[in-house]
Amino acid sequence: RSPGDDVPSPSADEPGANRTALRRWVGGIGTLARRIAWAVVLLLLAVVCVRAYLSTQGPPLRPWQTLVPDEESADAIARGDWRTYVEAEDAMFDDLHRRMQKKLEPGDRTPLNRYYDASFTAPARYGRDWNRSFVLEPSSHPRGVVVLLHGLTDSPYSMRSIAQLFRTHGFVALVPRMPGHGTVPASLTHEGRKQWVAATDMAMREARRRANGGLPIHLVGYSNGAALALLHVTGRIERGEPAGVDRIVLLSPMIEVNAFARYAGLAGVPAFFTRYAKSAWLDLLPEFNAFKYNSFPVRAARESYLVTAALQASLRRVGEQRPM
Repeated sequence: RSPGDDVPSPSADEPGANRTALRRWVGGIGTLARRIAWAVVLLLLAVVCVRAYLSTQGPPLRPWQTLVPDEESADAIARGDWRTYVEAEDAMFDDLHRRMQKKLEPGDRTPLNRYYDASFTAPARYGRDWNRSFVLEPSSHPRGVVVLLHGLTDSPYSMRSIAQLFRTHGFVALVPRMPGHGTVPASLTHEGRKQWVAATDMAMREARRRANGGLPIHLVGYSNGAALALLHVTGRIERGEPAGVDRIVLLSPMIEVNAFARYAGLAGVPAFFTRYAKSAWLDLLPEFNAFKYNSFPVRAARESYLVTAALQASLRRVGEQRPM
């Protein structure tokens, strides 16, 4: 016997067998993937159905959760300036007030409902409606200009104390109202990041006009307002423009949120059907705070996530332009 007699020769069927096994393995993976996909679809469907059912429970939506003010579009804000923005804002507030008073029912006219004029929490009872955009001027010649951006569901009132502090140091303080805020929670079911970005840019144009190239400009943002402030600066850097601010102050900045927030909009899917309109809301609460919403719509969560997503992308691009 020769030395090679004990070594088995390759089978002619072995390549075919390997290919068959590979096809079976790939087919098994494909089947598993399809099953997982169907499981995810069924799970999402179940979540939507549960949301739809839960939205039929409890009291009905109130006027401040259904009336939507006539806010300016992002394009209109971008084309205008501070004066035109404030004029449109005043007209919108007046129209909303008339519509709201017609919609209020006897049960809505309580001492703690901010939308009832005779209540203890009506904004007008504070001498000035701090829900609206405002400017604080220093008593002497300005030493600088500052723009202050409030957070999600807040109003310009939340930046009042800081604005007053800047004024005592000789700064002109500009506090714009972000569209969808300071009016009724229902406004946040329509307004979002495009209008917020446009309002931020508009306020910064006014700051530069007042600074006239000779005064420092500061930009202060809180929470969602901080994300908008930083997005404004990084956007200018991306376009090859100067940052446009001498100092930026970020208070509890909403720089990044949980990745699952991108799916927040799914919770409001049943709201496409009138019967399930309440599913468009994550919280439905009495509105007793004169300058901040208690109710919170699904869309507001989605829009704030998109602001942070745009900011993260802008930060990456700026980092690529200016490597450390």
